[in-house]
Amino acid sequence: MAAIPVFPLNTVLFPKCKLPLQIFEPRYLHMLSQSLKAGSGFVIALVKSASPTAAMPTVYCVGTLAQIIDFGQLPNGLLGVTVMGYDKVVIGQSWLADNGLMMAEVSSLPIEQPISLPKKYQCLAEVLGALLAHPVVADLELSCNLGNGLIVGWQLANYLPFTLQQKQLLLELNNPLLRLAQISHLLDDMAQAAV
Repeated sequence: MAAIPVFPLNTVLFPKCKLPLQIFEPRYLHMLSQSLKAGSGFVIALVKSASPTAAMPTVYCVGTLAQIIDFGQLPNGLLGVTVMGYDKVVIGQSWLADNGLMMAEVSSLPIEQPISLPKKYQCLAEVLGALLAHPVVADLELSCNLGNGLIVGWQLANYLPFTLQQKQLLLELNNPLLRLAQISHLLDDMAQAAV
């Protein structure tokens, strides 16, 4: 287990996916500076509950190790950072460091193996292809092998407008086929709700 900074956010990041961030709090600017200097990462974790009186929020126990892949000053003067998700991790004991950062003992989850996208989920590759062409997602300049069921599942889960709780459940799954099946089910539910 290693002690790593945790960035509690109201979002879920999946491996092989990008996330643009705007950073303004001094503690997170420090975290990013240290991450760049050391070439290390930090964990992005979904906030489970946050109390205005609590020193640090409660986060879900599964998050994603992220690394900075691009940064620069935004027109609004804030630091803009793009991170890439790498490994899924389990967040253990956590504490608040003197500089205000949430730190935690984390351990890597078993690496999911790539799979060929089953024919019955070919429609999901088509959905992802259309999603990658959307201007907001296209700006992230993602590359994706639409025949890799693992990557298709991660990217659909990351970029489709599922609820945060649904995304977290998809992140916690350790089987790409189960993730594809759940995404297909969620898309069916969305289509029925739109009718």
